[in-house]
Amino acid sequence: MARRILLGAGTVAGATAAALLRRQALCDEQQPRTPALTGPALLWSTAHFKVVRDELGKRSLLRPDGAPYDAPAPAGVEVAYRPECAWHDGWDGRSGTRPTAKRVLLFVRHGQYDMAPKERAAHVLTELGHSQAAIVAGRLQRMREDLALPIGTVVHSDMIRAIQTAEAVSARLPGVPVECLPELAEGRPCVPQPSRSALRWHPAHVAADGERIERAFRRLVRRASESAKGDEYVVVVCHANVIRYFVCRALQLPPEAWLRMSLPHCSLTTLCVYPNGRVSLHGFGDAGHLEPAHTTR
Repeated sequence: MARRILLGAGTVAGATAAALLRRQALCDEQQPRTPALTGPALLWSTAHFKVVRDELGKRSLLRPDGAPYDAPAPAGVEVAYRPECAWHDGWDGRSGTRPTAKRVLLFVRHGQYDMAPKERAAHVLTELGHSQAAIVAGRLQRMREDLALPIGTVVHSDMIRAIQTAEAVSARLPGVPVECLPELAEGRPCVPQPSRSALRWHPAHVAADGERIERAFRRLVRRASESAKGDEYVVVVCHANVIRYFVCRALQLPPEAWLRMSLPHCSLTTLCVYPNGRVSLHGFGDAGHLEPAHTTR
């Protein structure tokens, strides 16, 4: 009988289907089940991989043969990627701090824009995009006034569609400082899994974009300052790829999963970083303030 080596189960020889199911039922409830193999194979997943982190906790995985987890599999080996469950407390480099406030990031995707021109400077908001920006700005104003949210800053990328959206937001939040952060510009943060087309993901382009977007993440997504007297609220007007990557990174999920999610224009995504460093996603792609006729992606 074919020899099968399954994650967390050691060598199983001659096991019946019923016995295999009983063994799988004993696995840790946090671990998803491994699909049954159809032939002789060695199955590698993250239980077999070496987890490598940089100084701020960004995670990468190396297979037992030293290759990245998504490299082509050796002959006779099936690679199944399963994210680890352990939480890394020092992910933002502030595990030794003692803040008493939480930090809440309100991400706004820019409004619909004209995609026809080749020049980035010509990617201005459409008429609908301006309407979307005005509507989300009104929602943020109501949140600030009705919920007494202490919005301290509006940060935006240097791309024209984000600038125009941020201008609409700022107009409804008088007195709130506005900052341009070029690192928030749209790009390809990392090669997604699954990848739609290998031709789109030139390694040099992905590496440059990924490094820049990661710098923006480390600057914005973190615990509150120890000196903060109250909760910190920051509005970040940027782009879908950036927001999706930030969500994966903040929740310590595989960053490569960013393309599996979708965001409407001028939707709200809310991340909360608690004083102990734990992170909660309070809302993703919330477009309840937009009528169906105003909702685009």
